[in-house]
Amino acid sequence: MKNKDKILLGILGAAAAGVAIGLLFYTEEGKKQEKKLKTLRAIGPIHWAAS
Repeated sequence: MKNKDKILLGILGAAAAGVAIGLLFYTEEGKKQEKKLKTLRAIGPIHWAAS
């Protein structure tokens, strides 16, 4: 394997591990935060500046 391939494989492996850990620790509190962020995105950036 070339050095470029090893680097790319390492990056993809780290990303997959990050996703797996994120899903493992995704809690109810995280769902509430996600809902809040979706609401803020729907309101728009002007509301973000005011809060």
